Amino acid sequence: MVGSNIFNIFFILGVSAVTCPIPVSPGALVDGTVLAVVMCFFLIPACRGTLRRSDGVLLFLAYWVYTAWLLMTRG
Repeated sequence: MVGSNIFNIFFILGVSAVTCPIPVSPGALVDGTVLAVVMCFFLIPACRGTLRRSDGVLLFLAYWVYTAWLLMTRG
């Protein structure tokens, strides 16, 4: 999962940007930052080798908080 995200971001997006420049909106920078932070939260249990219920609840709440924030700010 993490490897496919890295591959898609750096390889596929890079090849696409070489053929046709991609404009980046300010909202995309916020989305990228949130993606990086959530990936770091996911790497901690992944390095442990197990995903506990509390880790799942934290990731689930992070998803809902971010989705609610998107709906309130970008409507």
